[in-house]
Amino acid sequence: MMVVLAVADARAARRAGIDAIEVKSLAAVVARRRSAPAATEQALRAQATALAKLEKKGLSFLPVRFGTVVRDRAELTRLLTPMIAPLRKALALTRGRHQMTVRIRGARPRTPRTSGRAFLAARAREAQVPGADPIRRAVADLIVAEKPGQARGPYSGAVYHLVDDDRIGDYLAAVTALQRRLPGRFVVSGPMPPFAFSMVADIGGV
Repeated sequence: MMVVLAVADARAARRAGIDAIEVKSLAAVVARRRSAPAATEQALRAQATALAKLEKKGLSFLPVRFGTVVRDRAELTRLLTPMIAPLRKALALTRGRHQMTVRIRGARPRTPRTSGRAFLAARAREAQVPGADPIRRAVADLIVAEKPGQARGPYSGAVYHLVDDDRIGDYLAAVTALQRRLPGRFVVSGPMPPFAFSMVADIGGV
């Protein structure tokens, strides 16, 4: 059994000296295990360390969701082959960029149930995380892409920003200035690998 950690361009992986399984123009970075890893703090930390090592080698990659496993090379090839085009597109989008995550403090608005239309409209607004509008305006010129998301705990939602590596300092400065004006409202983390922009690399498995 193999745990799939990341997907990268095959030639880039060879140049970086990465030991990976090539599937046509892609390279899958894997770890061989007897069983699928349990989602323990130690296992999550180990995967983060493995991804950090790839970054130190200068490899641009798509991180794969924790615990993604395949039985063997044949299954990996079968799963990746029909996804080559979208994976290459995602690699092009994320190359030279990292993800910044912004969580918005606040209660989730109650969804009205007066009618089906009102319910769906409210859910659509909630999915776009309107509470993030101030930070959207603050970093509009500094991001390449954005994805909305959910967040647990005392947060009404989250947004994920893809930022050029050479603009991360500017991004953090803009967010810090906004946090001074709106203290306690936003919690920012990153830079990190582009997890939110590489769900296409969630290839499934057993």
